[in-house]
Amino acid sequence: RNAIVFTQGLVDGDTIRLFDCGYHCAGNEYERAFAAATGLNPMESIITYALTGKMKDFEGRYEGSYELNGKVAVQYMVNCRPGIISGYIGIDDIEKHPDVIHVACKHAPGDRIADTGSTQHRVFDITFLTERTEKAVNEAVDFVNDHLKVLDENGDNMIVSEFDFRRYAYLYGWKRE
Repeated sequence: RNAIVFTQGLVDGDTIRLFDCGYHCAGNEYERAFAAATGLNPMESIITYALTGKMKDFEGRYEGSYELNGKVAVQYMVNCRPGIISGYIGIDDIEKHPDVIHVACKHAPGDRIADTGSTQHRVFDITFLTERTEKAVNEAVDFVNDHLKVLDENGDNMIVSEFDFRRYAYLYGWKRE
């Protein structure tokens, strides 16, 4: 009661595997998207509630805010195979994309990606806030897929997580293209 419930998961083929369910905020990336779409700060609300027992109403802006004011947030986690990162191609273009609100780089050139099968394979977190249409989401995701390369010491692309939203559009009630 009176708490934020959050869960996250990953897509494994046609299966969604949920993990990290609990009473907490969604984390920095979602909160950035939420704030960009609504101007609201969930962490501020929770701290205010913890200290005062009252939830800020933000002049009624919470009403419908869960729909991100008609936008959709995409958190694209770019994962790479094991190897040594020699450099990146396209990240400057991605940071300038009008729908991108944040890019977090997890590894620098020269870093070794060990074969751990863990989140250590994640090289970038790219957060989009775009129109709530299949076309807009596809265009934003395709832009990353078409521009971003993480190169190893041989000049080969290390990315293993290229995402195709078209496979999962039905989860939003959209028909597959």
